[in-house]
Amino acid sequence: MDNIFLLWLDHFIKHVKPTENEKILPILDNHSSHCPIGAIEQIRENNIVVLSLPPHISHKMQPLDKTFSLPSKRLMRSNVNGLCYTIQPKELHNMMLGQYFA
Repeated sequence: MDNIFLLWLDHFIKHVKPTENEKILPILDNHSSHCPIGAIEQIRENNIVVLSLPPHISHKMQPLDKTFSLPSKRLMRSNVNGLCYTIQPKELHNMMLGQYFA
């Protein structure tokens, strides 16, 4: 797990390019994989300031998950379930999807 986070951190630094004058503030959950020694050193050396959320509250800190994503997922699930009963899979193609989810 630690290696995955270190690989992600390398990718993040490469593409975001934080500087002394423009530091970056990623907001991370409090997962243990976000705290390996190598990551802490790399974060300090690359002008990154990390905000770590306390355990078990990240869902409360993400209002879009409750106000937009969750209702959208429910609507999508409902539409997909309805499609399963009304259309044959061979009749469905990408161009038709828009009319079912608009």
